[in-house]
Amino acid sequence: MKYIMKNRDLTVGSITGGLWVFAVPLMLGNIMQQLYILADT
Repeated sequence: MKYIMKNRDLTVGSITGGLWVFAVPLMLGNIMQQLYILADT
């Protein structure tokens, strides 16, 4: 199995683009966790 390594240089480019790359997965994970908690209750 081949692993693809994606290097992202956060020192170049727009700041907001780099923040979105990290923020969106965190927000989606939080939403999924809240849905699990809601279903568990």
